[in-house]
Amino acid sequence: MEKTVVKVLKAFEGDCIIIHTYDADGNRFNILLDGGTPGTFKTSLRKELEYFEEEKLSIDLLILTHIDNDHIGGILKFIDSSYFDNIEVKKYFLNGGNLIKINEGTQVSISQGLEFEKYLLTKEKDRKKWGDEVVFTAKEIKLANGIICKILSPDNKGLELLLANWKYLSDEEIQSYQVAGSVVTKAKDFDIPFDELAKRDFKPDKSLEEDYFNNSSIAFILECPDFKGLFLGDTCPETIITSLKAFEYTKENPLKVDIVKVSHHGSKNNTSNELLELIKRKKFVISTHGGKGSTKHPDRETI
Repeated sequence: MEKTVVKVLKAFEGDCIIIHTYDADGNRFNILLDGGTPGTFKTSLRKELEYFEEEKLSIDLLILTHIDNDHIGGILKFIDSSYFDNIEVKKYFLNGGNLIKINEGTQVSISQGLEFEKYLLTKEKDRKKWGDEVVFTAKEIKLANGIICKILSPDNKGLELLLANWKYLSDEEIQSYQVAGSVVTKAKDFDIPFDELAKRDFKPDKSLEEDYFNNSSIAFILECPDFKGLFLGDTCPETIITSLKAFEYTKENPLKVDIVKVSHHGSKNNTSNELLELIKRKKFVISTHGGKGSTKHPDRETI
């Protein structure tokens, strides 16, 4: 049996990851995790989709962690392209009010999340691919023989905040489709020594209520026959810590993984020492644009 391959695509300031793995019977299982910015599609994602098309591969699971532009932009381009017509997506993990059938909420527009829902309602005839399932903490989902996904985020509070601010389509609007980003903080610590930064107490600059987009991120442990990875989306460490403890991971019995996809591009607001003490890791992956443009991630405090 071949080994798991994790491809972290050039996604500018966003996330776009492809995981090629195998179940216990040797069958391929392919995951697309987020799509980066709209420019990611042209720069790197399209080439990977060409490979899927040429090899007649399916995307067994498409995960949209949350609806910020640097995660959803490339997915929107994919769904609106011919590749989506030629590559089967067998299952989706996502949280959106009109797809998981939550019937209450205030009328606040989340434009790209709605666009994503409308594209799926238009193009996907099999609603069971996302079904009525809400993806949130403490769920352990069997994806295939020997492939397990343990959901760490969002928790109930994070999910409720997201759905309370969703714009809900009427039943008539949903039926009509059957036919047819978050603010980042600039780092200001370039003149402070690393050892001094490392001694700082963790203190996020936003509460869960203020940053519900990021804190509604789907974060998870992926367990495969030859690989275990921790993928943290953009979520806050407090939620992850609670979830890891619920799965009985402790400082004395840490989660052992091959790769940690660090949360929120290495922002100091999304990684804490308390979280790191629960993880025994071989490699960290930080998806970032290297501090270019308006973003300055990763923060030196995280490093």
